[in-house]
Amino acid sequence: MKLNPDTPLKGLYAKGMLSTRAYNALAGNYDTLGEVLHIPEDELLRTPNFGKVSLKEVKTLREKCPKPRVNPVVVELRALRSRISALESSIGVLRQKLAEHQNDLMFLFRGFKK
Repeated sequence: MKLNPDTPLKGLYAKGMLSTRAYNALAGNYDTLGEVLHIPEDELLRTPNFGKVSLKEVKTLREKCPKPRVNPVVVELRALRSRISALESSIGVLRQKLAEHQNDLMFLFRGFKK
């Protein structure tokens, strides 16, 4: 498969050039290889479920692909979407923990209310 910046991530996954984990981590925020290649490594590593092995896959693809031409504004918006998704996930975990300890909190609050 010839790589270019417009290569869809789905196509890379279908051809076995991108693992399931890497594809699932990236597919929600990026559509093409060019978009992913514009993202700095530290930013990619902050993507949920995207780790060092996935980063190694992207580096391998980067070496095989000509320099992408993608609108940097679009790339930044997608990176922000990724960060928002991670924050929403964290908020969900915090809400769940709060619900689990709600009775304990109510007991403590009543004790201070005297």
